[in-house]
Amino acid sequence: PPKKPKVSDCTRSSMLVSWEPPLDNGGSPITGYWLEKREIGGVYWSRVNRAPVTKPSVKGLDFNVLRLIEGVEYQFRVMAINAAGVGPPSEPSDPALAADPIYPPGPPSCPEVKDKTKSSVSLAWRRPEKDGGSPIKGYIVEMQEEGSTDWKKVNEPED
Repeated sequence: PPKKPKVSDCTRSSMLVSWEPPLDNGGSPITGYWLEKREIGGVYWSRVNRAPVTKPSVKGLDFNVLRLIEGVEYQFRVMAINAAGVGPPSEPSDPALAADPIYPPGPPSCPEVKDKTKSSVSLAWRRPEKDGGSPIKGYIVEMQEEGSTDWKKVNEPED
């Protein structure tokens, strides 16, 4: 069978599945590959491609799987085809979640002092322009004492 597929370039509705050809072609050239998927916890595998994958792309053997359901974890497996028929399936891929990638947010605006006492200061700032694709859960505030090069965390972010 082909080697265990790898999943990359995940979005909420698609994933790129790539694989290596089998070490043994069964005595006949490999003419194509079938790709199957299943939801994690599911029993049944369903075919992904309408026609066999026959030509390697620039990067190797891969197939962009479309029409996935956001928030669902999938596994994939591959079967090679030669003149004798369809070979055994590969080991399933590691589970992959159909979700858009998330990145760290951009910086908030420069904090402004809104109020101060002998022992405290109240700050205000604007949220970052870019949230990285996920709601911002909180902020980490650091302070630097005058004449020091060290920054100290003054709060714990809320989870």
